[in-house]
Amino acid sequence: MVRSEGGSIDIGSLVKGPSGDRAEIDVLLVNEKSIKVYECRGNQPGTKLNLTDVNRWLTEKIPTINDSIRHQERFSSSKVRFELWTTGQFHADAIKALKEAKRKTKKYEIAWLNGSEVRQYADKIKAPGIRKILDAHYFDHPLAKFVRPRKPKKIEMRDRSDDKALAPASVARA
Repeated sequence: MVRSEGGSIDIGSLVKGPSGDRAEIDVLLVNEKSIKVYECRGNQPGTKLNLTDVNRWLTEKIPTINDSIRHQERFSSSKVRFELWTTGQFHADAIKALKEAKRKTKKYEIAWLNGSEVRQYADKIKAPGIRKILDAHYFDHPLAKFVRPRKPKKIEMRDRSDDKALAPASVARA
């Protein structure tokens, strides 16, 4: 999906930071003056990415990948942006952690997209095959209908005080 932004794309590369830590990059987009690193989480629409997963991304993966990028001379002056994409949603505490990290971080940018935002992005690009894949495997997958919020059914209430068959046995009947 990021092909429309231009540049060189690497998918599924493994990097090693200076301390020896390793991390996998789902998608790496390198432009002339900027680098975008995408973490992709394919989840059903009702699945929520939790705080533990987000913190692991923020405190383990990003530092390792950033160190690896910064130790390459060709990227020393490049602007770096890390994006976490999910086809599901985020727990509220995970969003809070992402916002806090974005506010505090100066070395690189942090961004994230939830399922509806990923879908909107896919709708804007000229790649119908990507939309078809997202729909087939995530948004319109048969399991997705079980996690989508349903409209509440309108329940018609009626007065049952005259319904003797449903009245408790302890109620005196005339």
